[in-house]
Amino acid sequence: LRKTHFKGMNVEIIRKVAIQLMTSLAFLKSLRIIHGDIKPENIVLKEFNKTGIVKLFRIKLIDFGTSILADDRHYDYLMSRYYRAPEVIMGAPYNEKIDMWSAGCVLAELTMAGHSFLETAKNSRLFTFLRLLACQNLALSRYS
Repeated sequence: LRKTHFKGMNVEIIRKVAIQLMTSLAFLKSLRIIHGDIKPENIVLKEFNKTGIVKLFRIKLIDFGTSILADDRHYDYLMSRYYRAPEVIMGAPYNEKIDMWSAGCVLAELTMAGHSFLETAKNSRLFTFLRLLACQNLALSRYS
């Protein structure tokens, strides 16, 4: 994001990041590992070379310091605030899917060049999630 002066990234680059990130999450899920702290700072881009506008690169998911096995004891505090899944915020049981929520937040941030959910209070963030889902359901119902 710094390289784009905090403007959204090229869609083709975001697509490549998304594919590699989903592959990483599928691998972690196969091992029953919850990363627990997926955020842009924990996704490293390794650039190979340049071909036209889109660079060839590989991502690496790093910082497994808060990772847990899906079957282990779960903790109340997990994930960075802006990428925290609803079930973690509410203190509900969670699984590997919380990493998918965080990945979605990261991809949205790369697209919009800013955090998707800026609210700091737990209840405000949950209300924003519900508003977003309600708007989505309303939009989808118009086409069904």
